[in-house]
Amino acid sequence: MSKFCMITVDRATPATLDRIHGTIKEQGGAWWHHFASTWIVQGKSSSAWRDLVKDQIKASGEGSTAAVLVVDLPVNKGNRGWAFSGVKSEKRASWLKSTYGPNSKD
Repeated sequence: MSKFCMITVDRATPATLDRIHGTIKEQGGAWWHHFASTWIVQGKSSSAWRDLVKDQIKASGEGSTAAVLVVDLPVNKGNRGWAFSGVKSEKRASWLKSTYGPNSKD
């Protein structure tokens, strides 16, 4: 089963968020990023993702203002749930449906 984590970054500049996004893309796993400072990523432990993002925050000089939180998401696809609403929600949620798992049924 695939391991997924959710990464969210607080108080980072757009330049730092771009650095973080580049780092996530370089890791070669599947990822979703349709909110400015949140990603759902596949393949590494939460502490490994934290360290990768933390290194980018430090390299940008924002270590005293920016923060990162990485949360493990359920490994078993049957335990995953999500719901999405917003502009272009069908397009923005397509990766979630195809890669992460089906949405929750209300």
